[in-house]
Amino acid sequence: MYHNKHIQSLPVKQLLWLLSGASAVIQAVIMSYRHLMGIYLIENAVTFWATIMLSSLIGTIAGFALAVPDMYVIHRLNKQFRWGEKTILRICIQFVSTIIIAIVISTLLTLLSELVFGYNEPLVDVFIRRDDFSRSQYFTGGHSRRMDVFQGEQAK
Repeated sequence: MYHNKHIQSLPVKQLLWLLSGASAVIQAVIMSYRHLMGIYLIENAVTFWATIMLSSLIGTIAGFALAVPDMYVIHRLNKQFRWGEKTILRICIQFVSTIIIAIVISTLLTLLSELVFGYNEPLVDVFIRRDDFSRSQYFTGGHSRRMDVFQGEQAK
């Protein structure tokens, strides 16, 4: 099994299993929520499981891309700033480096996703206005669809 000297605390195989399981659970919760809110309607079980599997695979890859650099930073900080010695400095460095790593990796993954799949909206909107777009969908189309679903269930 492959072991990088910077991530010896958790073997790669165990890390992948952990990330795969967490990703599958998170994707199932997100898909269920989006379905119940009427944001994305799941037509059948095959669509649900196919979406969960694809999303979990992508989530596992993204999680691994984030975990390895973070574990490297933790490894380096364990050598230079041990807990109990310069703890406040360590927390600050670890927090800032984690944010920087997350921004860089998520930007790279978004660009890769644009190259492979393409987005419906312009790339600038994906980076800058993504939350506004999601909120507007929730408060307009998503909300009215959610009410139709609940009213339909009450009528039966």
